[in-house]
Parts: sequence; structure tokens; C-alpha cells
Amino acid sequence: MSGRSGRKASRRDDGRDQDGGEGARAAPPSLVHATALAVRVDGGPGARATRDFGVLLRGPSGAGKSDLAFRMIEAGDARLIADDRTDLTLGPSGPILQAPPALAGRIELRGLGVAALRPEECAASAGLSLIVDLVPRAAVPRLPEPLRETVLGVAVPALRLHAFDVSTPAKIRRALALIASRETGADGADDDADADAIGPLVSGSAS
Repeated sequence: MSGRSGRKASRRDDGRDQDGGEGARAAPPSLVHATALAVRVDGGPGARATRDFGVLLRGPSGAGKSDLAFRMIEAGDARLIADDRTDLTLGPSGPILQAPPALAGRIELRGLGVAALRPEECAASAGLSLIVDLVPRAAVPRLPEPLRETVLGVAVPALRLHAFDVSTPAKIRRALALIASRETGADGADDDADADAIGPLVSGSAS
């Protein structure tokens, strides 16, 4: 994962020999039931102007993974890495999202079928920066506690959102902007255990 959006929680086998030699093969990718996007975010002051953040959309069939991904792609906010099935590998900086070769560039659109996207709408890979679990609207927490999940030994920020809420793409963009600002220290967050988690983006409760 790029920057500080995830922390190594423990050491794990990265494909090297136990003595650290270079001769071992890389570990095979893990296939997960999820849709992956590369979302371009302005890094803010002190960061690269823009860069791609990998977002993993999880949820059961019918939760809206492909629908949400397609809306973000159509809006120009994101590019598709993989739809419904995503390969996870461990890179030098953290988990990497990639498409199984047979699924690259294709997305299932309910009512239309499987569609091939244009090359400019697709990305080959991105470092995993955020997990979004798609849940029923009633299960979305109003003021969530900071949440992280360990993926391939790396702690990754996570959110629970409803795929079909109009504001969900904007919430994902806002969460990624927060992650980007924390990478540069622009938000003043302390370098503690929760600095890579996403909690309430505003203080207090709404009226």
C-alpha cells in the first residue's frame, strides 16, 4: 500500500526463503469476492498532486458492488480494477489489488449484462487503501468508531456504507481525502494506533 494508509501488523511470508534469500517464488494471489477500484484523489499540500487509491468494495451478491463501481466510473471518479472477483497480492508497501486475467476490463451491469469498459476506464492495479463493506442502510453507523482490518498482515481502514445512497461515492472520496491528508500530516493527526483508521469525519452529532 502506498504511503501510511496501512501498517504492517505482523511479519508474514512474502515469498522469500526463510533466511531472506532472493530465490523463492512470490506467493500466489488470494482471490476475494469483491470489486476493486482505483480512485484518484488530490493529495493536498505537500503530497503529489493526484494519485490512485485502491478501494475494495465488499458485500454479498446484490449488495450493489458493481452498481456503485459503475456510478463512480461514469462520474469520472474511479477506474475499474476488477469486478466481483479480485486478486490480492502483497507488494513491498502493502496489499495490491489486481484483476484475474479472465475478468480484466469487464463489469456486470444488472439489466445490461456483462459490459466491456474502455481502456481509459480501467486500471491494472492499485495499492489497497480503503475497504468499504456494503450493508443495508439501517446497518450504516451514524458516528462510527475507527475501524481497521488486517489484510495480508497490513492494517487497512474500513467503512460500512449503503451502496445505493446518493452520497456514498462522495463519502468514499472524502474518506480517501482524509487518508491522503494523514499521509502528509496535513490534518494534524497523532501517529498512534488509530491514525490509519477512519472514524467520524466531523465531531459531534447531527441535529
